Amino acid sequence: MTRTYDIRLWHALPALALVALSIQCSGPEAFRSRSVTGGQAGSSGAAGTAGSTGAAGDTPISGAAGDTGAAGTTGAAGPTGAAGTTGAGGTTGAAGTTGAAGTTGAAGETGAAGTTGAAGTTGAGGSRDGGTDAPATSLKVLYECRQNGASVLSAEFSIKVVNTGAAAIPLNSVNVRYWYTIDGTGAQAGTCTSTAHPCTISFQSATPAKPTADQYAVISFGNGSLAPGADTGEIMIQFHGTGAYNQGNDYSFLTTGANFLDAPRVTGHVMGKLVWGTAP
Repeated sequence: MTRTYDIRLWHALPALALVALSIQCSGPEAFRSRSVTGGQAGSSGAAGTAGSTGAAGDTPISGAAGDTGAAGTTGAAGPTGAAGTTGAGGTTGAAGTTGAAGTTGAAGETGAAGTTGAAGTTGAGGSRDGGTDAPATSLKVLYECRQNGASVLSAEFSIKVVNTGAAAIPLNSVNVRYWYTIDGTGAQAGTCTSTAHPCTISFQSATPAKPTADQYAVISFGNGSLAPGADTGEIMIQFHGTGAYNQGNDYSFLTTGANFLDAPRVTGHVMGKLVWGTAP
């Protein structure tokens, strides 16, 4: 009986082992529920700290405005922002934005040209240094004495104006001046006679007065022009006062006989500017 029991028990051992194996491999939940006295599960690792965000690039620097007239200087590009620090397990911070280049200053405006002042008009008998520059014209004055005496009650002579330039001369811009001493003759009157070009005569005091010229007669013309190489033809002048003239001390007087001669002491003017002869 005893042997029979042992043999049966021996045969039953494999079945008991299978039962025990099936209990150990029944799954994780069964395993934990049965492992009451086992060690606790390890804690999950903490998530890495997020990386710091990269600092933004410096504010771009604007270029300074250009000085007036000169082009402005181009501003320098702004510094590039540094990359953010990488946190443990975190995301790498983005690189900072590069500052934009400064704007180039605009060039200053050019000043407008100044307006040319209008030419001043010289009145009849004005100073020989007055008036505006004469145009590019050239003329000369021819003179013939018609009263040769040293002491005369009236001064009488003829003149011609010759255009020696290459351009026509408007006659209303021309006048001729005869310089003399008044010699106490008082109020004066005169005539200017021309068949081709109407003319007038007027009288002015010389300033400053000279020993040979304290007065001058101004012969002026009306409209019309004098072509290059042409002359006015003979213009007869006569003037008088209340007494006699001493022609011996008159600056422009010249004994010529019955001839027209160049007369540099009878001056010619265009637009008030001396263009012929020499004034006293």
